Amino acid sequence: MGDLIEQSGHCPYCGSGQLFLVDPSVSEQRYIEDCQRCCQPILVRVRLDAEGQSCIEFELEQENG
Repeated sequence: MGDLIEQSGHCPYCGSGQLFLVDPSVSEQRYIEDCQRCCQPILVRVRLDAEGQSCIEFELEQENG
């Protein structure tokens, strides 16, 4: 596994800025991570470029489950 990719975003609940670490060995990812401030579940969607070097899609949404 290579170095993790740092990606920043804002919580869709409280708006606080956060840093997410993305595993570059998986080109498409979808997982839940709790907000570091309000503890609400954030749905994280990631798609990496073909080389796994950078995010070409990074979305944070409220988890509806």
